[in-house]
Amino acid sequence: MLIFCPRCQTHFDIEVSMLPASKVKLRCSSCDEIFPFEVAAAPDEIIGQALGDHEVPFGGGQTTEDGVPAEIEPEIIPIDEVSKERRITQRRRRRQDRRSFGLPRGYWGVVAIGALVLGGAAYWVTRETPDFDRLRTMEQAALPRALNTPGPTPIPLTVFGSNAPAPTWVAPPAIPTGSSTALSVLEAFKKVETEVRQVATPSVPISAVQPQVIARKAISAEDVSRLAAFRQELEKFRPSVFEKMRPQLVELWEKIGEQEDLALLLADVHSYLGGRQNKESWIRYGYEMSFRWSEKNPQDSRGARSLALAYNSARQFGKALPHAQEAATLRPRDPVAFAWLGIALTQGKAAEAGLMSLEGSVRQFPASFVVKEALARAYIDRKQYKKAVPLLRKLSEVEPDDLVTAEMLARGFEGEGMWAEVSLIYEPLVKRLPDRWEPRFSLGRSYRLTKRFDEARALLDGILGHPNLMLMNRERAMIHLERAKIEFDQGYPKPAIEDLKKAHEFNPSDLPTLRYLGSALFQAEQYAAAAVVYRRAMEAQPGDSLLKRQLGAALLESGNVAEAEKTLQSVRRSGEEDASLFYYLARAREAQGDRSGAIAFLESALRMDPSYKNAKIRLEKLQGR
Repeated sequence: MLIFCPRCQTHFDIEVSMLPASKVKLRCSSCDEIFPFEVAAAPDEIIGQALGDHEVPFGGGQTTEDGVPAEIEPEIIPIDEVSKERRITQRRRRRQDRRSFGLPRGYWGVVAIGALVLGGAAYWVTRETPDFDRLRTMEQAALPRALNTPGPTPIPLTVFGSNAPAPTWVAPPAIPTGSSTALSVLEAFKKVETEVRQVATPSVPISAVQPQVIARKAISAEDVSRLAAFRQELEKFRPSVFEKMRPQLVELWEKIGEQEDLALLLADVHSYLGGRQNKESWIRYGYEMSFRWSEKNPQDSRGARSLALAYNSARQFGKALPHAQEAATLRPRDPVAFAWLGIALTQGKAAEAGLMSLEGSVRQFPASFVVKEALARAYIDRKQYKKAVPLLRKLSEVEPDDLVTAEMLARGFEGEGMWAEVSLIYEPLVKRLPDRWEPRFSLGRSYRLTKRFDEARALLDGILGHPNLMLMNRERAMIHLERAKIEFDQGYPKPAIEDLKKAHEFNPSDLPTLRYLGSALFQAEQYAAAAVVYRRAMEAQPGDSLLKRQLGAALLESGNVAEAEKTLQSVRRSGEEDASLFYYLARAREAQGDRSGAIAFLESALRMDPSYKNAKIRLEKLQGR
């Protein structure tokens, strides 16, 4: 039954059999208006359906004292509970009526098709018939050259091997065919003729040069064989293979252009190497070539795999995931597809699922370099160094000259605290990468931790004074902090303070820099300045109990005894008690003249740490021994 709201005029198609009574109040779901509704002359079968198995009348069987059924206030029912179609407004109904104009829906389709047929017939009768003989003559000259033209190269050869931005891909011009206009064919013919005349010399007739020019882009049987060999070799997906094959692929591209799947091979090579070498232009070039290939070959699952690689290299893992899932589904025996899927998962929002996927892929494809590398990277990111190091050792044996593998192995050794092994890895990297600061920084840190301070200092100074290294402020802060640690570890707080101040200028919000700066000032007996630094650090991390202890000690040494004791007592109330805390509380009590309280705190400190030398000396002094 179709009813409407008296306030907003919204129409509802309600199911009468769903009403609990013949008289109800309905609430409009559009404007919340409550209005009465009564089923007029409801059929017996509807009333029976509404009553069901009830033996009492509607209203729960309530009666008056005379036994007459009482008048019950009708129940308020949300209209959505009894409507078959919700919120059919008058505006929507008028829009539907305008679309139909009172005619069947299929009528306008028939009218449109008839109009198209009549228009086509009129054009065919009145068209101008071209000179087919003249067109055919021009096309015979222009078509071979156009068929062998792959269009503009997506990225110039001068850009390969550099970090110059890649130009936006421009689609190649359409190839003239028998249905082309006379103007486009004539332009193509003139282009061919111009190129032929440029190549020809006065002593060589044009007819002798023209076949050579037209055939220079054609693919030969030898090129087909080379391309097949390249394809088979590149499926190994190893960095050394890609580095070796890239110049040969570029050379073949210049020779045969966009033939077979050469564009896809070039895309994979540049996306993979661009991601490993942080070359954005290569990644962008790989993505554009992958996208173009996927559009032209939607049935080839390698396109999805190539797009997943490009997105992973650009660190857009959310966009890589659907392509990687598609590739892994369509290519269940392809380890590369599962490697890209694992990377997209582990670096995205499903890290645990990605880790399980990669571990299963390594068992399924034990000889795949990319799968093992992806799993090792996932282990490193999760600080599971014991699992990562053996895997990376095997990978470094397969690819001894690969810098990315060497850097990951060094990170694994760092996590395990094997600093001597870290030095052995980074020393050759520094020689091979003279214009990168990261290997020098890591080698300097490993030298510091193995107490080779002079060598570490020289490396860090070399980074700061290098003319070709472009460093961000955060990077400069890291280097100055590391240099300050060298001085600090040797017991030279004053030189460390200078580097720490510079690090703080480059990165004011860095908490480790503030910690080291406060400690260096404290050791240099600049207690008031140390207290200022510790307060600033506590603003960034107010709940840090170690910072509170250090602040309390600095306040105590600077003479602010009352505030020092208050700060130290707040640490004690938090439940973190140790010998050092009791020692400084004892000194605060002693400074305020409470000798017995100081002795009690010192005895507590010695109970917690009997070897605490300073506490023993001060206790003996207070007890007059």
